[in-house]
Order: sequence, then C-alpha cells, then structure tokens
Amino acid sequence: MIKKTSWLAPILTPSRWGEFYTYFVSWRLPRDGASDRPDPRDLDAKVWLKGTSPRIPKKKSNLEIPFQKQWKPQKQSRNSCTAYSKGFAVEIANTTEEGSPVYIDKELQWKHQEKTGASRDSGDFIQNAEKQFHDNPQGFPQTEYRRIRAREDNIENIKKWLCMGIGRTIRTGISWQWVINKRMSNSTYMKKTGFFIPGDGQNLGGHATLIVGFDDDKECPDGSKGALKMFEPELETWGDNPPGVFWVSYKHINNLFSKYISRDAINKTLNNRPKTK
Repeated sequence: MIKKTSWLAPILTPSRWGEFYTYFVSWRLPRDGASDRPDPRDLDAKVWLKGTSPRIPKKKSNLEIPFQKQWKPQKQSRNSCTAYSKGFAVEIANTTEEGSPVYIDKELQWKHQEKTGASRDSGDFIQNAEKQFHDNPQGFPQTEYRRIRAREDNIENIKKWLCMGIGRTIRTGISWQWVINKRMSNSTYMKKTGFFIPGDGQNLGGHATLIVGFDDDKECPDGSKGALKMFEPELETWGDNPPGVFWVSYKHINNLFSKYISRDAINKTLNNRPKTK
C-alpha cells in the first residue's frame, strides 16, 4: 500500500503533477512576510470533509473569537506572521474549549521555524508553520494537519469545516499587491474598506491569516454578497471592523494561499496540558 505521505503517491497521480512544479519553483523564502509552498506530501483534506454533515447555519457562522474581549495581544515580531497565525488558531480552539484564555508562545514557535530556514528579514512558508507546530506542539498536540486541495477548495467545504466542531479555523494567507485601477495597494484598500481584493501589479509581499467564519449576506464593495470572515495576527483595524478582522468576498477565495486544517487533540490531552496563565 502507498502511504499518502510518500512522494510516490503524487508521482503516480498525473492530475497532481502541477503541485510538484509549484513546490520546487517556490523554494526561496518570500521577500516579505508569508508565502505559499504547498507540499504534495501534505495529506488530503477530503479524508475529513467527505461524508461529513455538520449543521451549517443558513446565513452565517456563529464562531466568536474568544479572546477579543479578554486576551491581551502579543506584539508580533518582524515577518513572523506564519508563526503567529498558527498560534492564534491553537489558542482559539483551546480557549473556546476551556472557557478561559489559553496562550501559545508564538515567539517559541517562530524559533522552531527559524531553525528550518525562516528569516526575520524575509519570512516563511505557511506550510512550514503547520509542520513545525505539529512537531513542536508546546503541550497542545494536534493529531494531524491537512491541506485542502483544489478539488475540495470551495465555499461548501470551507463552511463545513468551520461548523464541524469547537473553535475550527482554516489557516491561509494573502498577497500584498498594487491595484492598478485603484491606484493604491490592496493593503491600503483594506484599511479603508475592511475588504481584501486581489492586486494586479507589483507583488509587495504576503501575510498569514485565518478564516474564522462566513456571512452569506455580507455586502462587498463591488456589490456582490457573501464573504469569509478573516482574522490576522497583527490585530490591525481594517475599515470599521474590530482589530484583526477583515473580509474576503466569496468570489476571491481562489486568490487566497493554500488552506490548511488540523485536528486538535483537545479531549485526549486535558490531563497533560500546561496550566493557562
């Protein structure tokens, strides 16, 4: 039997050969912040998404980011958004379960990534943050992580995962680019409107973020309806949104980086957890 974590499985699947090209041409660190380097050996998300039938609300998800009212933010160090984004995801899952703030040392997570080549001057790949936390879980182990592959990457499956259990999030990222017809960068546009839009000009870097919810009735600046609720680790205020929250129109979900999900071994490790601060 071929293990899904070996190189042999994707090599024997022609439809996935494009993943090899993406992986091998993206070996350089990003110029600033986060970048995408999906590994063909990442396990397939369909194992968890296929056949599941969680109760999905008709209009919007009801996940509340638990520490917005009670959690004191850490100041993110330069270009460490991949580590902070992953740390936030673990904090959300565990804080939601525990009912009181749970903290992850995101600088320790970043140090683990630096040992594999991450750089304060450049950044790191989102996939590496997933792998390094899995290998160095800080007492909050996760059973496995998965990448949502192209055939599974749609609004229906994103909603399904967000509604499957306590504190579910999806790790991804966005590219900072110049938007020619608006004569500004998309980061400036986000600060004014609270909405991400893809750019069509110079690439200015990348940023790791979380998908934490959705709203089918959310009105987007272009007149369309429906958007994903995003959370980013620098806790900036975008438009009129609370710190860290912005939106991505459903029609722009393919402009996000690869999307990662993970099983949090919450109930298996309650007696072995470090004490919360």
